Amino acid sequence: MDVPVHDGGRGSLSGRPSSLSASFEASEDIAPARHLALSFLANVREVHGLHVPDRVTGAVQLVVSELVTNALEYAPGPCLVTLSTVEGVVEVTV
Repeated sequence: MDVPVHDGGRGSLSGRPSSLSASFEASEDIAPARHLALSFLANVREVHGLHVPDRVTGAVQLVVSELVTNALEYAPGPCLVTLSTVEGVVEVTV
């Protein structure tokens, strides 16, 4: 899923990539995956000075929650979640 984030006129994200990954086991609660998404977006705001609209925060958190839930329910073994910013969008990879 790609969700645009805005830099408030400060420049492009292309020179400032950001990425965060974590692994989750089937026995874990889904809350840590949602927290990972919130932490990542907080970092995008604080470190990179980018405006992340509330709807983007909600969408990223929902997508992470749904994808991790499905991966843990239907796939064997742990799943790896990676959140990154690439040229003005948030990429979610599970």
